[in-house]
Amino acid sequence: MRLPPALRPGAAGKGPKYPYPTWEQLRQLSPEERRLILDYFRRLNEGRP
Repeated sequence: MRLPPALRPGAAGKGPKYPYPTWEQLRQLSPEERRLILDYFRRLNEGRP
């Protein structure tokens, strides 16, 4: 199974402040919904609004 770069260990430095959802949680969603959620967590962990 291939993980997107945002979900790989160390993708956000020492570890994300807010853990990314698991694939099991994301797989029920549409590709667009997954993209939005991952973008949200990426921005949240980077400290950007």
